Amino acid sequence: MERPCAALEITNKSLKLLVGYEINGKVCAVYSLVKPLGEIKRNGEFLDFQKTISDLAPFNNIRDPNAKININIADILLGLPPINFEVYQTRQNTTVVGEDEKVQDIDIKNLFNLARRATANYNTSNSLVDIIPEKYVLDQGRTFINPPKGQTTSSVTLFANVHSLSRNVMEDYSKYITTFDSHPLVAHKLGKLRDINTGSKEFGEIITELTIMMGYEVLKDLKTEEIEIDAPLARM
Repeated sequence: MERPCAALEITNKSLKLLVGYEINGKVCAVYSLVKPLGEIKRNGEFLDFQKTISDLAPFNNIRDPNAKININIADILLGLPPINFEVYQTRQNTTVVGEDEKVQDIDIKNLFNLARRATANYNTSNSLVDIIPEKYVLDQGRTFINPPKGQTTSSVTLFANVHSLSRNVMEDYSKYITTFDSHPLVAHKLGKLRDINTGSKEFGEIITELTIMMGYEVLKDLKTEEIEIDAPLARM
């Protein structure tokens, strides 16, 4: 069985952790933890971030022998609050650029860039979260669920759902990345995020990577406890 997926939600007055698997398109939960807190957020914005750091301490490492769970903070996905969450459909069309009229990466990127620009014009108070493709339609009505790379057509039409959230909420969560923006690896990844040629799939993967890196930075001041372990050569 694959490794379980762990998701953490920071609500206004609690921290919620859920661990489980995806089996045949359904979520199978194997572990959950809820930690009630005082008010730590209001309207999606943190009131005292340093207090939140200490509140996250129990999630630095989750161990449950009975459930066979052993997860550290780097493996936990952070959920964003659905404040002003909007989902709307977009339809974008582009002409295939290659002389042989075969769909290439650049054609798919062009479609997503068009969708991003349309999103920016649709709601200036929200920030784009993701673009979820529904289907790609080629000449003669040929329809594909996955990007139709290598197919011959004069144009490609993308039908997709666009997800967006409150710009203030997105900025509140992302501002903590700026505390280590000077790191060359982070700077590189942020540069990729800002590149209009970055596709939706890669964009989502980079967001996940930065979330993990942010978790390391945010929790670096957590108190730790020394324990003895049996190493291969000696007890230490």
